[in-house]
Amino acid sequence: MRSFTRNMLALTMLVSTLQAHAAVPQSFSVLPTQPMAGEAFQLVVPVVACGVKSVFGSVRPNSLDIDVTIEYRADAFCSAVVSPPVPVKLNLFGDTNLPQAGVYRVRISNTISDQSRPARPVGFGLVSVLGRGSPAPVAADVGGWMEDPGAAGADALNSQRVHIEQRGQEIVVQLNTFDAQGKVIWLQGAGTRQGNVFNGPLEKVFGRSPFSSDPLNEGEFNTSLGQLSLEFISPARALLWLSDSQTSTFRTVPLVIVKQNSLGAARKAFNGRWLLSLEEDDNSISAMPAHVLSFSRAEDEAELYVDSAKLYALRCAAAPSAVALAPSCDLIRFGQFVDVKFTQIGWNRLRGTNAAGKNVSLFRVTD
Repeated sequence: MRSFTRNMLALTMLVSTLQAHAAVPQSFSVLPTQPMAGEAFQLVVPVVACGVKSVFGSVRPNSLDIDVTIEYRADAFCSAVVSPPVPVKLNLFGDTNLPQAGVYRVRISNTISDQSRPARPVGFGLVSVLGRGSPAPVAADVGGWMEDPGAAGADALNSQRVHIEQRGQEIVVQLNTFDAQGKVIWLQGAGTRQGNVFNGPLEKVFGRSPFSSDPLNEGEFNTSLGQLSLEFISPARALLWLSDSQTSTFRTVPLVIVKQNSLGAARKAFNGRWLLSLEEDDNSISAMPAHVLSFSRAEDEAELYVDSAKLYALRCAAAPSAVALAPSCDLIRFGQFVDVKFTQIGWNRLRGTNAAGKNVSLFRVTD
């Protein structure tokens, strides 16, 4: 109970701080919109030209971190009428440091020239770079998610729920928690997904659930609190980054979330009938005949699921916690070899590559 109260107070304080210091965080975009490994991409940072001395960015050595600094002139005088932002394109890569596959973390800071004060963080976001020949972006499970209690820094959301919906590339993320008086607070972010990541404004919805389609009444309104970023590690596991845009600091807190299911379900996550299908080069399902496999968890080995025909077995890595799915699984032909290595693990679909390098999917038919 003490832990529950402490965690609730921590999140309530975070939301209260966001409200008190609400500001619009510095945004950015990428060109091309889907960067590929081995090909340079640009960061596009919109800035108000008045007072800006320079904008520069760099990639940290041997990492996936990008730092962008917007430098302002100390003696600048700007009109009260703010001019439209001007897009500044930053070239961060050359022939000797082409981007690699993965998710880059972009941190943006402001500084004033000729002053000794440290740079002030004002923005954060993610850029997904896909590898050549790798599977398509993660097909995330929609619906209810929860914070992984086994992850480092867990309980920052006080075990409250996260709801994710996606239509095409458009995505909506909703969170709920409680204020100091016990009233429900709804937080949401919406926008366009880019590869395996999503960046969008974090808003507080006053007076109602964000699921309501009715127009806002008097006294009901939305307010910007900061930034929400989401990195899909697998269909059922993701990193959720919450950034608050205070006037004096800009905190970014990463949280591990997993697709919500009934407690204990992860112990028998892959029981049931599954359809094994080969994918075409465009990631569509092949018209070739598929195999129907019926798995049940082996009694003497927790991470092994055996097909009823005794032709295949699914061996999975140990799950990071009781509610999370395994990070990877191998489909093994009995007495032979690993036929498929699955690295995108969801409750209803697994994706990976076979020994020939072809993409393969395993779809759940029945539990």
